[in-house]
Amino acid sequence: ASRGAQGLSGWLHNTHTERVLRHSPVALLVTRVASSVPMQPREQALAVMHDEHESIASVVLAMRSLVQQARDQGVALDLPSLDAMLAYLHAFPRQLQSKEGEFVHRALRERAPQCDSLLRDIEAMHQRQQALTDAAMERLQAVMSEQGAERGELIGAVLALADLAMLNLTREEQSVWPIARQHLIDEDWSEIAAAFQSRHLVDEDEMSIGA
Repeated sequence: ASRGAQGLSGWLHNTHTERVLRHSPVALLVTRVASSVPMQPREQALAVMHDEHESIASVVLAMRSLVQQARDQGVALDLPSLDAMLAYLHAFPRQLQSKEGEFVHRALRERAPQCDSLLRDIEAMHQRQQALTDAAMERLQAVMSEQGAERGELIGAVLALADLAMLNLTREEQSVWPIARQHLIDEDWSEIAAAFQSRHLVDEDEMSIGA
């Protein structure tokens, strides 16, 4: 399914992504790979990683749409929804990227050391994304706490974060995953699948999102 389409799949019920998107006026589609045929370790790992990327992409696109509507159509900026989305993007991608580094990137450095430069570039982009998330959250808090605070800087910060977050997802999928498919062995993929199937990546107490 395409990112940013209408609707929500049932698998999101009671997940962190679903709790964020319930507060968003933008309807989105997040899909989960499902099959009655048992998957091999590689397909299993990639399916779970794809799920996590789709979850992040859906929140990013909802956030982008929210601020673009405020900028282009002059509608009021939905600050509570934006706050929930940024809280999600502050917590979840950091832990996901940490797992990618610990399991996928580490295995690739062992099996295909020639890709180290690519991995370092992507890891630097992850750090940049974290910095942009922090900056957007700071600007949001300023807008929420100061009557009449400038919202243009907040919108710019959010759009910059959205652009980089989507680029990070795309580079991981288009540059790293094909190399991983080529070089990693079943033992690597089994370890990756087990790590990514630990669904509780974010402690609910860290997320200020109402039920």
